[in-house]
Amino acid sequence: MNIGATHLTPHSLLAAMAAIGLAAVALSQAWNYTRPLKHHHDGRPNPWRGLPGCIYLAGEGPEVPPIYRPEGIAMRLSCEATLGHTAQPASRLAAPGASIRNAVQPWLATPVTASPGDSPQGLGLVANVPGRGLVQKGADIALTIAPTAQARAQLVLNCMTGQKDDCRTAGIDVTRWQSLHEGAAARSIAMVQVDIATGAIDVLASARSSCFEADARGKSGAERPADCPTLSHAMTPRADWLGDLALDQYAMPGSINKPWMMLSILRAGKNHFDPGIESEVRWLENTLRTSDTPALLDRLLCRKQGYVHPCPPQDKLWSTAVDLGLDGTSHDILLGGTQGGLMLPAGRIYQQAVPSSGKIIWQPIPSQPIPADLAQECASRGWEICRGDYLARVLSELWGAGSSAASPVAVVSAYARLAQAANNQRDTPPLHLVAHVETGKGIQLPEPATPRVIDPAHARLILGGLSQTHLSGESQGRKWTGTTHSACAAVFGATQCKGMRNVASKTGTPGLRHDQLKWPDRLVHCTQVDAQIAQADANATRPAPVLRAEQARCKAVPYKWVAMLSKANSNPDAPYTKAIVILSERNWYRDGFVDSKDDRGSPNISAEVAFRYLKGLPGFQAEAKQEPVGSPK
Repeated sequence: MNIGATHLTPHSLLAAMAAIGLAAVALSQAWNYTRPLKHHHDGRPNPWRGLPGCIYLAGEGPEVPPIYRPEGIAMRLSCEATLGHTAQPASRLAAPGASIRNAVQPWLATPVTASPGDSPQGLGLVANVPGRGLVQKGADIALTIAPTAQARAQLVLNCMTGQKDDCRTAGIDVTRWQSLHEGAAARSIAMVQVDIATGAIDVLASARSSCFEADARGKSGAERPADCPTLSHAMTPRADWLGDLALDQYAMPGSINKPWMMLSILRAGKNHFDPGIESEVRWLENTLRTSDTPALLDRLLCRKQGYVHPCPPQDKLWSTAVDLGLDGTSHDILLGGTQGGLMLPAGRIYQQAVPSSGKIIWQPIPSQPIPADLAQECASRGWEICRGDYLARVLSELWGAGSSAASPVAVVSAYARLAQAANNQRDTPPLHLVAHVETGKGIQLPEPATPRVIDPAHARLILGGLSQTHLSGESQGRKWTGTTHSACAAVFGATQCKGMRNVASKTGTPGLRHDQLKWPDRLVHCTQVDAQIAQADANATRPAPVLRAEQARCKAVPYKWVAMLSKANSNPDAPYTKAIVILSERNWYRDGFVDSKDDRGSPNISAEVAFRYLKGLPGFQAEAKQEPVGSPK
């Protein structure tokens, strides 16, 4: 995409991406274009093809509306011609919800300059843009987005958030979801896919149901669609949820963090895990494929060693989080640097808030002795009902709750690092959305890769366990079912899943203490909690901590995670090529209960989205080899 830029900095890059939208608007409105806007010099296709509507980022500052959708007929026709389906006529989006983040999903990312014959200025000038003057041909930004994959992802996400026309196009049967509100499999879905070898972001997609969007906009009464539940966690408008959810939505990781925990155990040495003993490897595989949290915590907190201090696996948790990029450090998503550009925080894990000079800073949870009697009591209860402030804080983080939080982009970065190590890749390239920027002064490339810090043998052991989560079988006389098996079976059928050897995955379900409540009952309960807290505040008394904790539970969103690594084929030696992460908000049945109540019954909806995306993606082979499944290798 050609944009005006003579001296490129991260800030000017963002401004340049914003100028793309202005140039397209000006061209279309000035000359009543009805043809697609595309490159004249190299014919690169529009990477965002398939996204609904045409949204342009106009810039920042009070004099220029930050984001708007075109309403003019000429602009709408241009959008439709470029995107392949109807643009959505709508008024300006609310300015408070506008953000420079939308530059990375402007819905028409590659309108390029008109040729000299098209422009009244000619000779290398695009247009006389109101408020900016002449926009010159200059820097060329090449995005990493893969058009076919992006279009397939957006189609599946649209379908599963209630857009029936897209389901027909995708060939997806929606019958199973008709008892859910809106007939939608999920209220919102965010997805990111990364090329493992290069760190390039192939897909950055999100979709939301009509009810989710109405809630995010704060609509009420007749403004809301007819089939919307009134949810306690969606009572406050969230303008930040109207952009790209793959960037802007954060959630507790739940069990998506188990590879981090397992890697910490492997790094602690043979006293805690011996890869040369077959029964140890079987334990690892079963723990990961069935997401057995208590079994993992037993080793991580040195139960066999009598809860000694220091406990080596626990002491490895923070350094492992750093090596996986889950230490809260911000990175530029555009070119992968550590400053400037579009900074997004990495996932925050195993940290605590500490007051410092009137501010709150985040620090790693320190290593402290855990009283053996408290630890044993807690372990005997499956590590769920525990006493002791320090033990409770540590366990909250290890269950993927507490202060832990991550976006899909942060999680996919961690899993890509594991896959890069398993592939024996020597370096770790940063995640980036811009492939290169070319100006008259040369080409700017993403930041260079850094040396690999994860042991390939450890990564292969972990992915060996994750490669079985879509399977079921029997081991040591016990039947087991992997955590993504039902999702795989819903899409490919159990027989085909049984022989599939080109995916590895891990699910995560952040805790929802109100799983047993119907949404109307939850709403009444949470309204009462809010009223009690408001009364305490009015009386200038401090609400009981239990009330504050319950209020937090009322705001909890029923999320589901999946991280999935895929290969081009089922060859055991084939490298993993793509890393996919999906975060979905579960929908609610019309009988009042949330989907997948108690994490049982329905498939993990994020895992199902991933399998449906892969099923229709050119080049993905779901090979069905008839092999006995016990503890498959």
